Amino acid sequence: MAGDHDELLAAYLRTRHVACECCGYDLHGVEGRSCPECGSRLIASVHLRVVTPEQQARERKALAAFLAKRDVACPGCGASLKGNEGDRCQACNHPLSLMELRHGELGGSWKKETRHGCVILVLVCLVSFLFLAVITIAGKM
Repeated sequence: MAGDHDELLAAYLRTRHVACECCGYDLHGVEGRSCPECGSRLIASVHLRVVTPEQQARERKALAAFLAKRDVACPGCGASLKGNEGDRCQACNHPLSLMELRHGELGGSWKKETRHGCVILVLVCLVSFLFLAVITIAGKM
């Protein structure tokens, strides 16, 4: 049973960009049972989202506005989505998600963003430590 769960989770993550709920890491392509960034356990679950026709229309309008201003590539086939109409790629029929396209536009990876955030956090901690060390040494003189 656990093997089936792992296979379903891996198959899902191979085709989608999903953020880790704990650290925001892009789990696209992850094969294991935990987030490679923070180690949180990954569990596949079904979430039913009821979308009203009004919400669907707003989401399509936001997607159309995004695509009208930018020339981004389809995550499924790499084709240009400039002028694409609807919520699927006209070339390969890949479903288009505004979140996925925005992250693709940022360089294609939350992984890079998360690593940069970690580097910044380490630098802030280091500077804080050095500042406290200087204050402590100065106070002893």
